[in-house]
Amino acid sequence: MAKASNAISLGVELDDERLTWGNVVGDQTVLGYDLVLIQIGGVLSTFRQGENLFDEREQVAGIVRPSDQARAAMERALHKRRRELDELLKQGGSLIVFMKTPEQYAVPGRVEERTDAATGQKTKVHMHEPRSTLEQVLPIDVSFESLWGHSFRLATTGPFAEFWTEWEEIFHHEAVIGDHVGTTAVEIPGTRKAVAAIVRKGAGTCPLGASVSRLPRPGEPGSRGRPKPRA
Repeated sequence: MAKASNAISLGVELDDERLTWGNVVGDQTVLGYDLVLIQIGGVLSTFRQGENLFDEREQVAGIVRPSDQARAAMERALHKRRRELDELLKQGGSLIVFMKTPEQYAVPGRVEERTDAATGQKTKVHMHEPRSTLEQVLPIDVSFESLWGHSFRLATTGPFAEFWTEWEEIFHHEAVIGDHVGTTAVEIPGTRKAVAAIVRKGAGTCPLGASVSRLPRPGEPGSRGRPKPRA
């Protein structure tokens, strides 16, 4: 089967020969495609140059703090891709986002003065603010929070509902979607926490979805083939 000229996958491991392949922070442009599938995994490791972990006084233990040089290079690559994706949506293209656990990193923030309760001694503490690589690359205003699970409740109708009903078993969620300007499509049962949403920007459409656990192979019980990219 020949590759389709209008669909490109950036980090989504779909077994479909019609897709062109690329990398989220790679040099290959997405302009000229009608459909982009994106899943951003570990980006920090590509740019790491002696980063540190937060210590206890910085109060955000475990979030990587890249060097200024590494962070600048990473954000240049992410923002370059975001500008392309923004143009894709303005031109009426579709961007389908599969959400893995949001990768966070720390950037320097405000300086706070702390007073030791026992000694009265004052010290200055350099605070840091977390950022998400996923939020940096997407051309829409949205936030994410890490949360794993496999339970879903469909919250919409139409073509997306038909797709979800058929393929729900291959998904799990690694994040919930915070404030967004789109339509919530799938929620965690018993909550209003969205794990899939449909956001429109300009003439384009950007469905935000859960992560793919694995694709069923043809012939497996309950399998009716594999999802195909749709422009």
